[in-house]
Amino acid sequence: MIIKEKTVEYILKSEKAKENPSVFVLKAMSAGEANDIDDETTMFDRKGQTRLLVGSAKKKKIERCLVDWKNVKNEKGEVIPCNLENKLKMPSMVQDELIDEINRISYINADEEKNL
Repeated sequence: MIIKEKTVEYILKSEKAKENPSVFVLKAMSAGEANDIDDETTMFDRKGQTRLLVGSAKKKKIERCLVDWKNVKNEKGEVIPCNLENKLKMPSMVQDELIDEINRISYINADEEKNL
């Protein structure tokens, strides 16, 4: 089952013990969004082999499904606004963890949905 238009707040594993952790607001992908991302990031080479543009797929998931954040600050302690430019400046390990959570909340069953 895919949850549509539902958001969840997610704290990175590395920040769970912090007093004021960064909180990322994530939206589940609809089936249509997932299909669009697949279509936009799959190509065929000259030999007819399928090529998945992994970086482009990650960017599109972050762009579409990371809808907001709270308490994200720079080294000076200044709040960083949640916009596409700043989303793409996040370390790849952070993006990967957020994408894992986006995938998890996008493809869960009814019993798991109750625990969100």
